[in-house]
Amino acid sequence: MKSNGTKRRQRIATIVVAIVVIAMVITTVAPMMM
Repeated sequence: MKSNGTKRRQRIATIVVAIVVIAMVITTVAPMMM
């Protein structure tokens, strides 16, 4: 097990991935809504 630093970085990476996925969903759904 490593120190807390790795856990925080992993959490940040997860948040970034979630933001990217949400952005992709918005860009694909927005034209349909228009």
